[in-house]
Amino acid sequence: GTVTGVQTCALPILLLPVVDAISKHLASSYDASQITWARNAFHAMIVLPIAFFRHGGAGLFKGLGALQLLRAAAFVSMTAFYIAGLPHMPLAEALAIVFLYPLVITVVAALFLRERVGVYRWGAIFAGLVGVCLVVKPGFETLSPGVPLVFVAMIMTVVYLLLDRKSTRLNSSHSSVSRM
Repeated sequence: GTVTGVQTCALPILLLPVVDAISKHLASSYDASQITWARNAFHAMIVLPIAFFRHGGAGLFKGLGALQLLRAAAFVSMTAFYIAGLPHMPLAEALAIVFLYPLVITVVAALFLRERVGVYRWGAIFAGLVGVCLVVKPGFETLSPGVPLVFVAMIMTVVYLLLDRKSTRLNSSHSSVSRM
């Protein structure tokens, strides 16, 4: 059979907690910048040959401009801040904070992009915030020192995804992925 977009996305999404656990383990011995470099280098070793095969050498550089450079900087920043926070907090807490990004993007879309957000989506945002509060437990104990770093990582995730949305309107998603 053919591979669908959902199947293509499922494996990386399932592997992400494994990569995060490995990053947390490595962060006790290595600097966050080294782990960030290794994660991005490994990603490039996988993605660049596929992109080259599909689009040729010229396709890798199509549309490479300030927007793509900002997008790449946001991606690297989000990874570096996240990894820097991991040694100082439980992985579940870090993931809960990072997974606030869909809630923040929805609020940003409603307030600044004037997108309509219905009552059910606002309800989902509230439920998501309650879920994060149950994991992170603000106010009941001292927050981990990694929380501000992981919170910045979540904000950089929002910036990255907003830039990605704009970027894919100007370039194909395949050419954007090759520069991630």
